[in-house]
Amino acid sequence: MPRIENPEAFRSARREDVAKKAEAVVASEIARSSSLDPNGLAMIPSFSTSELTFGRVVGRGGFCVVHELVAIKLKEKANNKKSNFRLRGFASHNAMEGSKSLDTTTREHLARRVWSKSGKYVTKRMEPSLWETDRVSSLKGVIDLALEMHFLASLNHVHIIDLKGICEASPFSEVGFFLVLDHLKETLSKRLTQWMHVKRTTKGITGLITGSKTKTKKLLIDQLLVAHDIANGMQYLHSKKIIFRDLKPDNVGFHQDDDTVKIFDFGLAKELQDSERDENGLYRMTGVTGALRYMAPEVGLRQPYNLSADVYSWSMIMWYIMALEPPFGAYLPNMFFERVFQKGYRPAMKDKWSDPLKTLMKESWSSDVSERPSFEAIQKTLRDVAKSLDPGIANFLAADTASSNGKNSLKLNNSSHH
Repeated sequence: MPRIENPEAFRSARREDVAKKAEAVVASEIARSSSLDPNGLAMIPSFSTSELTFGRVVGRGGFCVVHELVAIKLKEKANNKKSNFRLRGFASHNAMEGSKSLDTTTREHLARRVWSKSGKYVTKRMEPSLWETDRVSSLKGVIDLALEMHFLASLNHVHIIDLKGICEASPFSEVGFFLVLDHLKETLSKRLTQWMHVKRTTKGITGLITGSKTKTKKLLIDQLLVAHDIANGMQYLHSKKIIFRDLKPDNVGFHQDDDTVKIFDFGLAKELQDSERDENGLYRMTGVTGALRYMAPEVGLRQPYNLSADVYSWSMIMWYIMALEPPFGAYLPNMFFERVFQKGYRPAMKDKWSDPLKTLMKESWSSDVSERPSFEAIQKTLRDVAKSLDPGIANFLAADTASSNGKNSLKLNNSSHH
């Protein structure tokens, strides 16, 4: 391998090359999109890297690293955006601030919330080491983060994470480019672990002492609520012809303030184009995309697929939620390809589960994509099951679904129905 005379110049040239190619790809996606708002970013407050104080690392995944946002110290003549104020989720979580926030800019509003500890946020940026490794990974990382920024700037739904701020530099020219997002209380993965503990306390002597029937019913209701809210967020994405492609417990979280379910990490999301659909309603897209445990067979086999691949992913999460153990827990990667993708293996149903839930999961993970229900149909089944447990819950869920295309939807507090 030839010796590089000037390593820093070489790395700079490579970053510039990656930036140009990434910018062209993202521009192409935006140009052909009917869901991405080209003016959406004008509504998002921007910050320089020097204005933010980054804290501990709270997450890593794919090409990015997530830091806690410790402080925002605004520069006096920063690029404030007074004319196009939009609260993007602030109002629903901070009604106590009333209309005072409307008298300032989103930059100042966000900085004040961080300072007062009334808002907890994180920054998401590309892993710095990616620039020093292979060109393909750095290119994909830049594209994924830039597209995620545009998706979140254009989407507005109670079960989709809010984009609170962005780096004022271009994502294609700044190694330290970042997004500012809500710091979620926990992921669904952690909530599942908590539910496992609750389930253990409903058995044996402990269950007799603490009232296992009440605990079991409360747990089931909580499980149905979360599964319903995930489906509700996914229905919104599918209504815009956006396939998520990475639905898994690690990409579902809960808001700090009101425990609202939030779907996050749009690095693999893609908007489908009618012109690219074949006679079977399928699209030629990248295969083996997402996590194997939740990946639809057609995706794993590199076959054409469509929005229903997300429904399969949801079905595996639903089984996990109900069984409180990961589907195919002991499987190695090669076992997914051989048994799940090729031979059609699926997790076993529990006898105690209701027939509607078992049927819903079986249809949702069918190898025949045409048999998989829509997320709208999934929500209806979950509401029907909830109604059999507590009619009042079904009413709340129906109201939430009817109004959740905006930020002011009615959100049922999980503790209010027991």
